[in-house]
Amino acid sequence: MMDITGAGGALWRDMNGVENDAIAESRRIVGGELDKDAFLKLLVTQLQHQDPLNPTEDKEFISQMAQLTTAEQMKNMSRAFACNQAYDLMGLIAKTAPSGDEDGRVRETQGVVTGVHIKKDGVSVIIDGVETPLENIEKVALNEANL
Repeated sequence: MMDITGAGGALWRDMNGVENDAIAESRRIVGGELDKDAFLKLLVTQLQHQDPLNPTEDKEFISQMAQLTTAEQMKNMSRAFACNQAYDLMGLIAKTAPSGDEDGRVRETQGVVTGVHIKKDGVSVIIDGVETPLENIEKVALNEANL
């Protein structure tokens, strides 16, 4: 008997009640969503376990692949845009929004953007030696008098 529960608690079991490796892998959540590899493994598992007398229609698979491709392209465009924004800030004066640090003190950073750090989870800029996430920048100017 196949057990299927909703998203977030997705648990699919094969006929023997043993959780399939691909399904277990699909439980990997990245940013609240399945990553590309988990999605593809889940799709392959669906194909392997479909009822041969009632196969899933091609339209459904094409739709799922189109959604995956669109989401991945949007993610890539968003990342490229963030990188371009960060590089455009090089040499300018930037000021961050006030935020709490590890000690609970409210701080803001202001100074020349001297570098860009592209990481898996986002893009940061270096403001006078302090790494700051791009989304924390509040103001940018050519000189300090304009901040």
